[in-house]
Parts: sequence; C-alpha cells; structure tokens
Amino acid sequence: LVLAAVLIAGLFAHSVGPGGGVPVSTVVLLAGVGLLLAKSSFRPLPWLPVPVALGALALACGVFGTGRGELPATLKQLVQIGEVTLVAVYLAQFGIRREVRAALVWWLGGLGLALLALPLAGGLAWLDLSPAKWGAFATLAAPFLVLLIGRKCPWAGILPGLLAGMAFPHAGPLLVWCAVVVFAGHACGRCRWPSLLIAAVALAVSLQPGRRDIWERLNPDFDELHPKRSVIEAGLALRSPCHLPLGAGLGQYRAAVNQLRAFGAGTPHPEDTKVPRDGNCQFLVTLVEAGPIGLAGLAGLLVAGLVVAWRREPGDTAAEFQERRTLAAALAGALGASLFALTFSRGIGIWLGLLLGLAFAPRRLPPLSRRLLVLLGCWGGIAGLLGLALLVNAAAGEQIWPSRANRLVAALYRPDVGGEGPRVVVFPDPLDGAANGTLTVEAETAFEVMPPFRVVQADGASGGAALAIPDGRGKGIGRATLNLTVPEPGRYLFFARVYWADGCGNSIGFRLGGHEVRLADEIYQRWHHIEARTAVELPAGTLQVQVVNLEDGVMVDYIGLRAAE
Repeated sequence: LVLAAVLIAGLFAHSVGPGGGVPVSTVVLLAGVGLLLAKSSFRPLPWLPVPVALGALALACGVFGTGRGELPATLKQLVQIGEVTLVAVYLAQFGIRREVRAALVWWLGGLGLALLALPLAGGLAWLDLSPAKWGAFATLAAPFLVLLIGRKCPWAGILPGLLAGMAFPHAGPLLVWCAVVVFAGHACGRCRWPSLLIAAVALAVSLQPGRRDIWERLNPDFDELHPKRSVIEAGLALRSPCHLPLGAGLGQYRAAVNQLRAFGAGTPHPEDTKVPRDGNCQFLVTLVEAGPIGLAGLAGLLVAGLVVAWRREPGDTAAEFQERRTLAAALAGALGASLFALTFSRGIGIWLGLLLGLAFAPRRLPPLSRRLLVLLGCWGGIAGLLGLALLVNAAAGEQIWPSRANRLVAALYRPDVGGEGPRVVVFPDPLDGAANGTLTVEAETAFEVMPPFRVVQADGASGGAALAIPDGRGKGIGRATLNLTVPEPGRYLFFARVYWADGCGNSIGFRLGGHEVRLADEIYQRWHHIEARTAVELPAGTLQVQVVNLEDGVMVDYIGLRAAE
C-alpha cells in the first residue's frame, strides 16, 4: 500500500504547504518511509549502492555554478537528488526485496494501463501532467505491463497497443515506448509475440491519415527558413560546456539558456512562441546545470542500473528472473524517456529511484560500518562541494556570469577568458549613457520602423520614449534601423539600455555591418544596462544598426558603443 501511494503520488505535480513549494509526491514519500520505519524491524540505516553514490556526487558538481543568490534553488535541487538516490532507494530496500519487486510488477503494470487510457479520458489536464511527463511515466511502466500481459492473457496486448497509438501526442515518446515494449517482451522470454503486437498496433494507429502530424513533430525545422525553438535551445545547451565547464548551477537551466543566447542562436518562426512545458531533454538539462561531469554521472548511473538488473543472480526462480529482466527493460525505458522529458523531476524521479533501489539492492545488507562510510562519503562530499563552491564564488557577486569557478576552469583551455573572466555584462545604469568614451543614440530615433516595432511612451526611459516590440505581437518579424557615428576605426563593445517583460521576452539582437550582437539576461521589470560579451571591429563613419526581433515584450531606450580596452 505504501508503494502504491508513492507511485500514484508521483503523478501529481501540485505543491502543498504555506509556501506552495513542497510537492505532494515528496510528502507521500517521506510519510511512507516514516510509517515503515515506525512499523518495521528493518535496520534504520540504508545501504547506498556505490554507483548511486557516485552518480549523486557527479550530479552535485553543478553547485560550482552557484552563487549566493541561487542558494535556495540549489538546495531544492539537492533535496530532489536526495529523493531519487537515497529516500526512494531506501524505500525499495524495505522488507524482502522479492516481495517489493513482485508488488511493483502489479502496481506499475496496472498504472501503465491506466496511464495509456488517461489522455482519452481527459486525465492529463486533471493531473496537470504535460504530454512529455506523461509519456515518461508510461514508458517506465510499459515493461511491467508487458510482463503481466504475457503471463495472464497474451493476446490482450492489442488493448495497450491501441491506447498507445491513439494517446501519444508526439512521435518521440511513441518510438521510445515501442522500443521498450519490444525489448521488455524479448527480455521476459514468454511474451515476445504480444510485445511485437503492442508495438505494431501502436505504430499502425499512429499512421492513420488524421494523425500524420505525429511524425512531422520529429522534424527539427519549423519550415524551410526557421528551426524550431526547441532545436535552437538544444543547440545552445550543447555549446554550454565551452562557457560552463562546471555547469550553470542546479536549477539554473532556464537562466543559463537565456544567457547563452548572447553567443548566437537561430531565429524561430513567429508562431513558435515557446518550448513545450517539460519538453526538455534530461541529458541536455544536466549538461547545462552540472556540466560534462554531471552528464557522465547521470548516464553512468542509468546504464549501471540496467547492467546490474540484467544479470541473473544465483537462486532466482524463473519468475524472479523475468522480473529482473523487466526491471532492466524499465531502466532502458528511463534512458529513452530522458531524451524527451525530465526524469529527475518531481514525481518521475521517485519512480526512477524505486527502480534503481531494486536494481542495486543486495541480498544481504553490508555491515553497518560500510553503510555508514558510503552514506557519509556521498552526502558529506556533497556538503563539502557546496561549501567550496560558495567560498570560491563568494567574491563574484550576483551579477557575474559565468561563476568564478567556471571562469577559472575555462581559463585552462580558453586563454581569452582570463583568470577573472569576461567583463561584467550588467553594470550600473547611468540614465544618459554619458560614461567616458561612449557613443549613444536614442532608440526612438529609429527609421524604417515596421510592425511590430513601434515607438512608445515609457516611464523611466531617457526622453520618456523607447523603441518597443509589444508583448504578443509576434517574434522574428518587423524591422527597425538606427544610425550610429563611429569617430575612428577600432574595437568597440556594443551596449543597450533595455527593459524585459519576463522570461519569454528577455533577448534582442542587433546587426552592425557584418556583425550580429545578441543581448539577453535575467533581470525583469526594470530598466537596466547590458553590454555585449565580445568586441567588434568597426570602421569610421556612419554605421547602420538593424534591430532584430528575437522576442516580443521588450523595450530599448538607447544603444551605444564603448571603446574596448
């Protein structure tokens, strides 16, 4: 019953409590462990498998991108890592492992069938589940559903096949689901034909004329001229190790992607307004937040669990052997689901932690001293990493990006970074821009102003007016041009005074001759000064600056040049 409560609670992404920051799944997980501790004679100190401990340590390396201002978000993410790699693993070790495994077969198998039927009954909106997160839940449960079908009624496999083909809204999760089903069927040994039937029916239903758009969603291009916003974001994430070798910090993915926009990205189609909610790849998110070390730890943890679960242990009966292979198939599903969803997020992470706990659970618990050593080594090491990160980054201040630790490491292979890193991006905001050596021009003097660009009256702007792209008026369209006079040839840093509406409108681009500059940061609802990260070589004379519409909901007070040092 505790396992059932925890698994079902994982489907809820809602928060509870006065601050609304504690997920229902976390509350149920902790309550379940507390109940079993009170009623069980099980030794209270858990066994933290060494691969799980190493994976948790690697993921925690992302704290080196953390400043003091991001500490609350970092601690929240560390708690989430603890849920997956410690608390859920502990729950899976209660009682006799065979009984826990058998219970999971039934609960996950039944939930797998329910998950496939949920979209048809409108259950996704009721549970507040995004299609990506729902697809990940269904993929992790699929192998257990296949095992139950193979044991009880092989030809009933047509039912989940029909449900999957009609329910999956995206070809990516559907392909992963079919692959996992086939893998699970062959791994179980007695249900190969039902698994092939499930996959065949799912694919056949998805190919109906009215559902051909399911495959078009795999195309990385929105049209012939524009890549999809999700593809642009993935490209920025893949480039992050060049600037963030230690990661941007746990929980800082969105902020880091916004900062990385300044280094260039494609322009999405105006109708492609945002990346779908929870439509991220866990591997890319981990790469940005925890760097290559964290990515290696995550992938190594999942692969190690799959390998360990696949091996047959001495004394396993045929049924237990099938359950172990099913467990391996579920972990393979976790690898696949991580391509299109956040599997370490609240809810899904608890399911994944239970699977890891079963995969690594020993037949006999190691001695108390060894359990204590691994537990203290892992979480003591994580506490030490956090303390060291805050100490190294203490002098950086909140507005320095990347963190000082990242800049020190990047300087080893990028001499241009230097020991103290690049110039501060956001600096004190002189309203008139009349700092020494600067050349400015008011944005409202732009000519060739074509919609959605428009000149508006704006409180706080110099002269009381600004060039704006109103919110909701479209992205990637329109034009506005300004003239800047460059007194002499040389290297200049471009800057602008801007106002962002929110995280969906916090970037803008400028074309200066043959150069393109993109500005983005995370300061909202106030005017602030932002400067390009790299200098550009410019000739003397009149320079035409074209403003590029990357996102709506932005205003520009003035632009300018400053001689590079």
